[in-house]
Amino acid sequence: MTPRLGRTSDALAIGLLAVAVGVFWGDCLIGGKVPVAGAYQQRMRPWSASAPSAQSARQWDSLLWDSVAQFYPWRLLTHQAARNGELPLWNPFQFCGYPFAANGQSALFYPPNWLYFAVHPRRAMGVSAALHYLLAAIFVFGLSRALGAGRLAALFSSAAFTFGGFMVTWIELPTLVNSFVWLPLAWWGIEVVFRGQAARGALMLASALGLTVLAGHLQVAAYVWIFAMLYAVGALVLRRGYRPRRAGWLAGAVAVGAMLSLVQLLPTWELGALSPRGGGGPSAAGFAFHHQRALRPLELLTLVQPDFLGSPVTGDYAGISYSEHCGFVGLTTLLLGAGGVLWGRGRRLTWALWAVALFALWGAMGGLPAVLLYWGVPKLGQAGGFSRLLSVWTLAASLCGGLGLDALLRACERRATGVEPGGRRDSRYIGPVVAGLAMVLLALELLPWAHRFNPRIEASQLYAETPLIARLRAKIANGRYLAITPRSAWRLDKVPTEAVLPPNAGTAYGLRSVDGYDSLFPAVYREYAARVEGADPAPPANGNMLLLENARAWSERVTCIVSASEAHTGLPGAAEELDGCVIWDTPRGATTRAYGMPYPEAGPGSLKPLRIVRDGLNVVTLEVADKGALTVVLKDAPYPGWRAYADGRQVEWRGGPAERRVEVPAGASRLEMVYFPATVIVGAFLSLVGLASLFAVGFASRRAGGAA
Repeated sequence: MTPRLGRTSDALAIGLLAVAVGVFWGDCLIGGKVPVAGAYQQRMRPWSASAPSAQSARQWDSLLWDSVAQFYPWRLLTHQAARNGELPLWNPFQFCGYPFAANGQSALFYPPNWLYFAVHPRRAMGVSAALHYLLAAIFVFGLSRALGAGRLAALFSSAAFTFGGFMVTWIELPTLVNSFVWLPLAWWGIEVVFRGQAARGALMLASALGLTVLAGHLQVAAYVWIFAMLYAVGALVLRRGYRPRRAGWLAGAVAVGAMLSLVQLLPTWELGALSPRGGGGPSAAGFAFHHQRALRPLELLTLVQPDFLGSPVTGDYAGISYSEHCGFVGLTTLLLGAGGVLWGRGRRLTWALWAVALFALWGAMGGLPAVLLYWGVPKLGQAGGFSRLLSVWTLAASLCGGLGLDALLRACERRATGVEPGGRRDSRYIGPVVAGLAMVLLALELLPWAHRFNPRIEASQLYAETPLIARLRAKIANGRYLAITPRSAWRLDKVPTEAVLPPNAGTAYGLRSVDGYDSLFPAVYREYAARVEGADPAPPANGNMLLLENARAWSERVTCIVSASEAHTGLPGAAEELDGCVIWDTPRGATTRAYGMPYPEAGPGSLKPLRIVRDGLNVVTLEVADKGALTVVLKDAPYPGWRAYADGRQVEWRGGPAERRVEVPAGASRLEMVYFPATVIVGAFLSLVGLASLFAVGFASRRAGGAA
């Protein structure tokens, strides 16, 4: 039987982990800090006009920039939508509008993220980070105990992983961490299945597989699924434990986990197929691109000393990306893990976990595992780099370290009880002293480094309301703005201080923009932006970002244009200066996004503005009262899932690259457009079926006591 949690000593160990997590995140839980790299934002306009100079010390890291450029605005959108009684399926503030829920990293359907419905991200992001640290700690502790480790050894493994390289350096990009913390629960569930509690183990495995997808990072979720399956197969082979009923429980858990994830997977698959990444596939050039950014042999030294090549904190990091290439879990962990291979019982298990760790490390370096994953798993090659396999390395290496410590403690115990020749009973304190020394060494290695690395910012400084923002609010109304950041200014080696309201700032402020930044958005909009710009709208440093700088071409499509300099626009007329920026009204620009013209269409001269009476996230209502039939043009991006209703009757609509056209019959007074895609409806139904199945498994587990 597997060791069960709930005993006093287990509860005490988990309590200690909870205290450590609480202290580590204390300034975000009860202080006024937010775990995002807001220092970078403070060096861009308009915020740099009032930013403290002390914020300029940290070295630029474009990955950490995503914490403030993507995740904070998206979580804020979720919070504000919930306050308005809406579910944010659509984001109207980027790319002239695009699917929000279909973007996996919105993680809208991930239960822990429902915290954002009630709590502002300035507080909720810290709570979420602490929650996932605690989940990681509990799951690794439980897995270690299921593998036969003692409590002190399980506590060591848990601390090594929770405060190790992957968890520390990726927490500001929460979907990666949130997705990966479910792998130890999946492995734990498989252990429980093989140790005679099949129903309970299947419940754990199914929950982990479903939640890893809902958490939002599909590349990491794929790793969780792949390594969960490898673990199950390895358990079958090493233990010769195949039984049809046991295999049936595992297969059922996989099926239920897949169903739980469909509410996210179906809309994401649809958006992925329509995105710039949708038509691509694995290629020699793509593999070479990722291989160049894989972990280099020299960087293996950072497994022992994470700042061997420098650190973004001190501004001397010389690698490609600190977060991508950090697999640090402490030298103490590695030494104990190596020792576990040499002594004590459970060597076969330790060897197996080291095989997993080294397999993942080899893949992170672009070796054979990377080749197999890139060419063998559909679409995985179009995701992030191979080095994210360091997530699996940190987990497996932490478990090996704990098992090595457990073997050492058991040897001490045998000596203390006189089991071994020459043993002395007065040596009974050796074990606790060894465990305490190991924990102290681990804490000294990990905690100061982790807290120093982790970027945080005062909540009041994050997307502060500046005079420029207030002016834009007053000017734009139902229109859009263009903020000009020269594409040449966006680089990987230094903070783009010339950036003005960089993409997705509009989402944070609730202002509609024509630019945007996301890994998944409709390809048709990128093609449209390229035609308007007359050039590739993405900067060379980031193909997921649209930076639009052709002011003349966009002047008839937006209400206001903001730039760092009048020279960037070449537009006539006076410009107002605010926060180190200049802002133009565009006399011929769009003051509203909705127009009507007599049907059949009578040409541009017959256009007349229409009043938008409701401008929600998923619903736009227009007042279209007219004696004759109208063709209504709404200057919002089209996408499958939008439906049009004229006075409650559904009517057809057609789309252009950045508009929707609806022929409204004579006599209609209102036109309503509603976004509620079939992929969300079908996915939600199937996920509810999966949830019902999960409850059924839980009921069976309680009724049967979890027996196989």
